[in-house]
Amino acid sequence: MSMVDLKAPQLLNLITDASCDEAPGGILAGWLEDDSSSRESACCSEIEFVLERSSTSSDSIRCSSSSTPDSSEADALSVGEAGDICQRESHVCITQDGWRLHISHVFDPTAEAADTPRPQHPVLLVPGLASSGEHTFDLLPDYSLVNALVARGYDVWVADLRGNGHSQKPCLFDRSTWWTVDDHLQHDVPAVLQYVLQATGARQLHWIGHSMGGMLAVGLLSQQGPFAAALRSVTLLASGCFGRGSWHSILAPLITRLTGYGFPAGLVCAAVGSLVGSAAALWFVEALFYMPCNMPQACARKLMTGCFRYIPVGVIRQFLGSLNSKQGLTSCDSSFRYADPEVLSSVQVPVLGLNGSWDLFCPAVGGRQTVQLFGSEAKQFVCLGPQHGTSKRHYGHFDIVSGKHAAEEVYPHIMGWLQQHDAPL
Repeated sequence: MSMVDLKAPQLLNLITDASCDEAPGGILAGWLEDDSSSRESACCSEIEFVLERSSTSSDSIRCSSSSTPDSSEADALSVGEAGDICQRESHVCITQDGWRLHISHVFDPTAEAADTPRPQHPVLLVPGLASSGEHTFDLLPDYSLVNALVARGYDVWVADLRGNGHSQKPCLFDRSTWWTVDDHLQHDVPAVLQYVLQATGARQLHWIGHSMGGMLAVGLLSQQGPFAAALRSVTLLASGCFGRGSWHSILAPLITRLTGYGFPAGLVCAAVGSLVGSAAALWFVEALFYMPCNMPQACARKLMTGCFRYIPVGVIRQFLGSLNSKQGLTSCDSSFRYADPEVLSSVQVPVLGLNGSWDLFCPAVGGRQTVQLFGSEAKQFVCLGPQHGTSKRHYGHFDIVSGKHAAEEVYPHIMGWLQQHDAPL
């Protein structure tokens, strides 16, 4: 079944018929490429690839299955207990165009005095479209990537982009306060990076981006501006600059007609969140955000009622107009590709991509295609799903961060990657 053959009602039937233990059969995986041979190679049966330098001048890709890293440290990870040692501070930085952005600093105040080696580079967590950093990465103590990172000794910074989380909000009736994805890249990212680097005294940091937060890192590296060198490593969580096969690519014409003045994501998602666990009919709506069977109800309710904010029409048009195209996400004027193959082929920043096998926002093949563009000798992509032997459960868009089993099935991949590309202080 191709993308053009699949109608919205069929997509919803596929979603509602699925469970965490059923393999989706690669339905989404084959939509990215046009020809059948490319489609076959793009399927998530090729779980992980690592760039290897061959004896010739060209690069080769080795594909293989990959399970969760075997690490005694990962097994001992107690996310909930880590929350007891965390100290949280609120910071504010100002963008060049005058927006006030909130940054949360989370750390273990006793880490510096400890005798054990600690990581050298801070970690910056960047949320996705219309999302709060706190509700994405630090939802509840037992389901917090922030806590897990602090438990490993990392100095953690969580950003809120303009209009979202605790950052400055727009005036809904003043178009001059609306923005696009380009504004995030051109103004928010430099302001946040400069602030964190100055506050920590570090020259580089690890970037972990969820969804659009990962796309911004790719865009930053495609720009090759002054801050590109500040990225020690990049982890793309449920991300990718190519979205063909996603639910929004299928429903794009309808979404465009309904969102002429933007979309009140906060109000709509809060209404859904208030009914989590009580309205079975909303199962398919929840499945657009996470696999309901893989998400604690408390997390699901808090995510839906508090994470999302208003999405300006410029952001919607930029996503629908380019993310789902062959070119992938581009600037509003189409002059710049966020995942520029020519530029990324020479980028050597270590890149890890993690996508869920049932992610309907950012399909796994889009994440794989994005990672594959990098010339980095250290690059890796993992599609999380039982059919690949990489996890016991299927993962959607947000449960890859705060799902019931993310701490044991997802976090070890992240911790291992950071450790591999860091050095003790």
